[in-house]
Amino acid sequence: MVPLLLPQRLNPPLQCPSTPGCIVADAGRKGAGLFAARDDQRVIAHPQTTSRAALCAPQFLAWAADLRHADDMVLFFEEIALSYPLLGDEPRFRIWAQKTVLLCASQDPERAAEFAAWMKGPRIFRLWGWRAKQRILQDGKRTG
Repeated sequence: MVPLLLPQRLNPPLQCPSTPGCIVADAGRKGAGLFAARDDQRVIAHPQTTSRAALCAPQFLAWAADLRHADDMVLFFEEIALSYPLLGDEPRFRIWAQKTVLLCASQDPERAAEFAAWMKGPRIFRLWGWRAKQRILQDGKRTG
């Protein structure tokens, strides 16, 4: 799962209800100081991505700044694929997940298997439709 930057004033620090192991980290802990943290942002990271979340930065910037990562690292496809479950968009998730599986098959078979499993039942994704649910809650607070 990709770390999510959320404006705190719209979504106060939280733990996602579907993942008891979620951690909320202060955005100020961005390693290598790639970009300035705003006080109103927090990073939500999930246990299965603790190593990537430890970077506390969007994966693209972390990859770009760290030459230890391979030039053909597939993280861009992963980020696109992982955005669609949060939106609850199964058709687009399947398209990008399939591309991720094909590209990860040789360099990261575990990750390919993980995406292949998600493709069998995308709604098992822990945060399926999370952004859509947050929008509904947000709209309810505005009108209520």
